[in-house]
Amino acid sequence: MMWNALVRDTDSITPQWVGNEWLHKTDTMLRKTMHVRENIPAEQQIDIFYNDMNRDWQGVIRRIYTFIGMELTQQTLDAMQAWLDRNRQHKHGAHVYKLDDFGLTAAVVENKLSHYRDKYQIPLETIKS
Repeated sequence: MMWNALVRDTDSITPQWVGNEWLHKTDTMLRKTMHVRENIPAEQQIDIFYNDMNRDWQGVIRRIYTFIGMELTQQTLDAMQAWLDRNRQHKHGAHVYKLDDFGLTAAVVENKLSHYRDKYQIPLETIKS
C-alpha cells in the first residue's frame, strides 16, 4: 500500500526500495515490541494468532474477555457478528501483493523476521491459492 501512496509523488522510488524499507521498519517495530514485552509480566500479556481469529473468532474473543475479566454477553457477540456481516473482508475487492514485486522472497523475510515468530511460537502461515 505504501508503494501506491509513494509512486504518485515521485519517480525516484522503486518497488525494491519500498520492499527493503518496509522489511527494515517491520523488523525494527518487532524488536521494539519484544523489548517492551520483556518489561511486562507474562500474566499481563495475551497472544492472539491471526489464523486462530479467522478459524474461530468467537472463541478468541471469549478468551480475550476472560483474560481481561469482562463478561461477554450474547448481545455483544451478536453485535460483533453484525459488524462482520456488514464489513466482510474484501467486499470492495482485494489488494494482491507478491513479495517478488518488491524484490523480496519468503526466505529473505523469514530470515529477517523469524526471531519474532520463534520467540512467540507463531506458526508459519502460508497463503492458500
